[in-house]
Amino acid sequence: MKSVEKKRKVQKKYREELRKKKEDEQSTFSVVIIISIFVIFMVLNAYIKSF
Repeated sequence: MKSVEKKRKVQKKYREELRKKKEDEQSTFSVVIIISIFVIFMVLNAYIKSF
């Protein structure tokens, strides 16, 4: 009986960690997208000014 409860606790913790990791990855992904858009914009701006 005790081992079953322990197993459940471990699974719950594991699931929470997994969900947290997923959220972190999503936020990192959006930051990367914003930075890349900013970089592209800067490059285009410099490119247009050179003409």
